[in-house]
Amino acid sequence: MYGTPAADGRVMCVDQFGPLNLMLRKGKAWRPCRLRAACNRYGGVMHILGAFDLATGKLCYRIRERKRGREFFGLLKGLRARWPGQKL
Repeated sequence: MYGTPAADGRVMCVDQFGPLNLMLRKGKAWRPCRLRAACNRYGGVMHILGAFDLATGKLCYRIRERKRGREFFGLLKGLRARWPGQKL
C-alpha cells in the first residue's frame, strides 16, 4: 500500500503516544545516573494522537488529556474534514 498509493487519495500513518510528562533531569554525564521517582503528576498527563502524511511529510496531531476511542475517532474525523473527497 505504501508503494502504490491510490491516485485519488493519501497514505497516512496514524499513531498514538503518551502519557507525556515532565521529568527531572540532571546535568550531562558520560554515564546515565539513577534518578529517584520524585515526580508527582497531580495535574494529570497529556497524550499525543498524530498522523503523518507520507506525500507531503507533514505531521497532523492533537494533544488530549485522555486517549480513548472517542479521541482517536476525533482525530480521524479531523483528517477526513481536512481532505474531503479523497481516500485516506
